[in-house]
Amino acid sequence: MTERSRIVAPRATEAKFCEFPDCGRPFLAKGLCGGHYYQMSQGRRLVPIRVKGAPKPECSFDGCDRPTKATGLCKTHYTQKSSGKPLSSIKSRQKRGPRCTFQGCQKQHEAHGLCKGHYNQAKKGRTLTPLNRRLNSIFDAQCSFDGCNRPHGAKGLCLAHYGQLSAGKALTPINGNRARDGIKACCTCRQSKPVEEFVRSSASIDGYYSYCRECSKWKTIRSRYGIDKDDYQSLLSQQGFACAICRTPDPGPGKNSFAVDHDHSCCPDISSCGACVRGLLCMDCNVSLGRFKDDPALLRSAIEYLENHLDKHVGQSRATRRVVSEKVDPNVEAFTFPAMRTEEANELRQGQPQRTEIA
Repeated sequence: MTERSRIVAPRATEAKFCEFPDCGRPFLAKGLCGGHYYQMSQGRRLVPIRVKGAPKPECSFDGCDRPTKATGLCKTHYTQKSSGKPLSSIKSRQKRGPRCTFQGCQKQHEAHGLCKGHYNQAKKGRTLTPLNRRLNSIFDAQCSFDGCNRPHGAKGLCLAHYGQLSAGKALTPINGNRARDGIKACCTCRQSKPVEEFVRSSASIDGYYSYCRECSKWKTIRSRYGIDKDDYQSLLSQQGFACAICRTPDPGPGKNSFAVDHDHSCCPDISSCGACVRGLLCMDCNVSLGRFKDDPALLRSAIEYLENHLDKHVGQSRATRRVVSEKVDPNVEAFTFPAMRTEEANELRQGQPQRTEIA
């Protein structure tokens, strides 16, 4: 075994501590702990190191009980010493004057027995009123409009009635439209309806939109197609309350109203300007026109296609077509079978050979 491969056991050394008096920190270098060694390396005088979280001692100035900031003095006395001023007693912080004499006002006195806010009111010749009604419940007031119990907002009115007054409108009762006991008032038609007739909304307080489903439908039609409810009803009446193409009175599965069809050459988007509205269609007719891209040439071609294949299999029974399709040999080249009589179909069903002559 060589010298390098030997495992040398570590020497047992005694734990050393800082040589500074009353410092129990572990030794780092030159007989001092890390904190005192740093003080010595910076050329400072060695002073005790305060333990983190320990309360600071009081100021060494006679009669000062403030915590120490530096050199045994509080912040104020240390500032006096740093600026070359003689150390003097610091006056305790004096509280401000008495409070405002206005009833219920807890703010500090400013002038003439009043706080700054009430003094400005008196200075401008106004009637003294509470500055913060929300904090002083004794001054909480309600709207002065008859039957309105909403809190006061401005000029003796609630915010809703004050908005009517500012707009120059006549003051009218405010109908609350929040859902109560399963009933909610629509803000558009002003009718109270069950909450099932409203669309749910996570943004509203009661969880429902402010307008019902019926009003929501007319708002969508007006914003998308440029026609209102009266225009829609008039157009539907002209069509006989049915689809303009197939004349069915059913709008379609899951639909409670006919779709508004417009000329996409005028407005290619889903919305319309209102002038290019052509009529009201059921769901099937509306989708079909969209599939054919509103092209009359494609529609005429589809009509010709249907007419050409309308009588192609009139003389061929259903049973004959099924038997022929079952007996076709996949190895034989495909060809067109002519129309077959019932007797020939029975022979094929019994396994007899087919006698049909092929032209």
